[in-house]
Amino acid sequence: MPIRFIDEQPAEPPKGKIRFLDEMPQPEKSGSDNFSSYGVSMGVVDPVYGVGQLVPRGLSAAAKAIGLDTVSDLYKQSAENVDKGYKQVSQEYESQRQDPKGFDWGRLAGNVASPINWVGTGAVAPATKIGAKVATGAALGGGMTAAMPVENTDNYWTEKAQQFGIGLGAGALGTAATSGIGRILSPKTAPEVTSMLKEGVKLTAGEMAGGAVKRGEDILRSFPVVGSLVKNSQTNSIKSLNEAAINRALSPIGKSLPKGMVVGRGAIAYAEDTLGQAYDNLLPKLTGKIDKPFADAMDSLDDAVKNNFALEDADKALYKNIMDQIVRNRFSQNGSVFGQGVKDIESELGRLIKSFGSDQSASKRNLSGALSEAQDALRDMLQRANPDNAAELKAINKGWANFKRVQRSASSVGSEEGVFTPAQLQSSVRALDKSKDHSAFAKGMALMQDLSEPAKARMAQSIPNSGTVDRAVGLGLIGAGGLGYQYDNPYLLALGGLGAAYTPAGRKMAEMLLTKRPEIVRQAGTAISKYSPYLASPMAIPLAKNSGD
Repeated sequence: MPIRFIDEQPAEPPKGKIRFLDEMPQPEKSGSDNFSSYGVSMGVVDPVYGVGQLVPRGLSAAAKAIGLDTVSDLYKQSAENVDKGYKQVSQEYESQRQDPKGFDWGRLAGNVASPINWVGTGAVAPATKIGAKVATGAALGGGMTAAMPVENTDNYWTEKAQQFGIGLGAGALGTAATSGIGRILSPKTAPEVTSMLKEGVKLTAGEMAGGAVKRGEDILRSFPVVGSLVKNSQTNSIKSLNEAAINRALSPIGKSLPKGMVVGRGAIAYAEDTLGQAYDNLLPKLTGKIDKPFADAMDSLDDAVKNNFALEDADKALYKNIMDQIVRNRFSQNGSVFGQGVKDIESELGRLIKSFGSDQSASKRNLSGALSEAQDALRDMLQRANPDNAAELKAINKGWANFKRVQRSASSVGSEEGVFTPAQLQSSVRALDKSKDHSAFAKGMALMQDLSEPAKARMAQSIPNSGTVDRAVGLGLIGAGGLGYQYDNPYLLALGGLGAAYTPAGRKMAEMLLTKRPEIVRQAGTAISKYSPYLASPMAIPLAKNSGD
């Protein structure tokens, strides 16, 4: 018997099975207990009961507000009859399930497929901006949960408000996450990200994708358990940046850090020794000749020491003495220096630069900087004076120039055991830009800025930790995913998937999808991102249905 909302409403529901759809045939149960045709059918009609509860109550409230109490009572009676019908059908359905505590995938599939949940969505064009997508997802999630039936009708409006709120939030957050997954599968990968990956920087998924995915990843840092794993992954990313920067210094001479060498002070010392050995092997073959560029550079440096280097008077005098005794006195009267003399100048300057650079006195550290500039001028002169060895000298000089930026970053305040952050590298790149008023840095053209700037923009700024506890946490999360699969728990499955995403294998998979993804994956990612509100909003349904349990 169909239910009448206004007139001729029976005082008592008919005996037997009460159904919202008149004498709806009960489908035969087939499939597993957690996914059956009966469950799918029940899920399809859930929103019919939900709307049947909601609409009469809304009309009852409206009628009462304008003084139509009799009409209001009729609508109220209709809603109560729907409540009774839903309760009877739901209890009958649950009684036939062998495992009522197991997650009911079939009913969820029916909920999602129910036409009521998709009324009007075909007329709305898919949003393109993330903000509009999130708003659409929130509206869809709220609408779907508003259509879900309420078990505890004694507090109907409280339960319905809670369902609706959950739907709004879950629809919005789910859309942001799903859109992020789509961007990972088919992103517009920024050129600077591609360049960092090629240099061996092991970016996290959020750092590669940027935007909302990166913001979401940063938010996860503050969550217990998962946050520890995210921070560890970001820390490993910073360590890989250190390795890439050191290898940038070594690559001009065809070298790199040995496989497995831990970044930090040991890696810095290895790079310095390797570059120094390359110089030592070449210097005895070279001849130095004072030319105008070298003379002008030394005169300009003398003036800077007097006026701009913030040296104490004793250190200014020490600078002059070093230049006279170690550099100028080794040149002959015709302005030449040979083999061993070249090596001695280079060796002595290098020793003093290193010694003064680690001094507690700011004046001594500034003196180290002045001597370093003198060393650069000497190396440039040697390159001009030895055309047969110019290519090899140029490579070594380039390596040293890069290494100075790495060395300064590793000695920055706040670096831990020689490991530096992207911000510290960027600061060193700017400080060592010798162009007037740092004009090269302002244009984005300073040496090594192509590595430091995108790293600072994309990566975290945390100090590395050992990661021992975090690796255990990661294994625990993956284990939780296994339990979720075994016990049909979607929440544990999601937690396990999140843990797997921040393992080395998960990061490698994300990188592969960004750089070597097949066209079919790219197309799938575009579709996922485009239709993310429609894919994500149904996730609100099981949350809202269980909200009052």
